[in-house]
Amino acid sequence: ASPLYAAPTPVMEPLPHLSPEEAGLLAKHFEVFSETTNKLVTAHQRLQDQIKVLMEELEIKNQQLQRVNRELARKMNEEEEIRDFLDRLIDSMESGLIAVDGEGHPTRMNRYASHLLEWGSDLPGNLAVLFEDPIESEKALKDTSDSRTRKSETRLLTRGGKNLLVRYTAVPLEGTAGKSDTAPGSLIVFEDLSEVRLLEEKVRRANRLAALGELAAGVAHELRNPLATMRGFLQLLPSEYEDPGFREE
Repeated sequence: ASPLYAAPTPVMEPLPHLSPEEAGLLAKHFEVFSETTNKLVTAHQRLQDQIKVLMEELEIKNQQLQRVNRELARKMNEEEEIRDFLDRLIDSMESGLIAVDGEGHPTRMNRYASHLLEWGSDLPGNLAVLFEDPIESEKALKDTSDSRTRKSETRLLTRGGKNLLVRYTAVPLEGTAGKSDTAPGSLIVFEDLSEVRLLEEKVRRANRLAALGELAAGVAHELRNPLATMRGFLQLLPSEYEDPGFREE
């Protein structure tokens, strides 16, 4: 690169108060000064060029970073939308859902489970609190820890102390990807059988009443046949009473 400024080599005229040796020495110093100045100007220009290149690279990096930030923001928005959709979907379920970590601590309850078990926005400290039978809760966690699915019926306790008959399915959850030390949890989905059992009892009662009705109809039929015969003879009594043979029969 050519220097922005090159100082001309000074031509020293002999000064009246300097000797020729002193004038030559001074001229030499001026030459050194001029060369040094030219080197500084050249270095400054080189530094300016390097700064320009670095600024261009920085601008490119900034543009790349902006694109990455926009893409990251878009993905975060998509993930947030997916998370909101899943939350709405889970809360719209007509079955209870409880997510439990690897140590048996509930981490999430959907709206149905929170309402049915009377926990509201709170979470129980341990899954065993929800089971009337502690052994059943241990079985649910043990099976899921062995990567097995468990299906069974049990009774869950509400926060107020009531017990509910439910049918539940415990499904193992995989650990976090890339984290081998993350303990897998489980997902428990249940449905209240109280109303189902009530309806089943009503159906059984209706079946018993229907059977009793059939029995009563059969008994009435069996009684009606001889009664009809008796009525026929009784109707003949007034007119046939004087006949000895009829009275004997």
